[in-house]
Amino acid sequence: MYVLAVLGDGSWSGGCSILAKGSPESMQCTNETVTVPSGGVVVKVYLWYGAPAVACRGDTEANATFGLNAVRQTAKGDAISWEIRAPGNEFGQTNNIFVEAHTSDAKQLARAQATVTSFLFEPAHDGYPACATDSPEASTPAS
Repeated sequence: MYVLAVLGDGSWSGGCSILAKGSPESMQCTNETVTVPSGGVVVKVYLWYGAPAVACRGDTEANATFGLNAVRQTAKGDAISWEIRAPGNEFGQTNNIFVEAHTSDAKQLARAQATVTSFLFEPAHDGYPACATDSPEASTPAS
């Protein structure tokens, strides 16, 4: 996971620390911690990268739409997240953008959703990872 930004009025800790400097450095990672004040929000924007490529499987069906983005919305614990597919990608593949919101306030949740609505990818270009199964019809949310 590559964290692009953490926004809001709470705090977030990735849970990793360097144990030993040098080559190679030694890291220890535990669960990340998020603290949200009453009426507050913490939004983490990240992407998956590297690792083995996930094969194309036709997984393009979204379950929500925010602006131009057909996304896959999930809830886990106190967090709601939205996976935004990169152009030509399917859900669950590297280089997709994730926006994760921690809040119990509907007004703050709407602010996090506005972040998803405002997100735009650059137009696809040669060499961009893509699946042949991508089509405009496949990116619309399920009814």
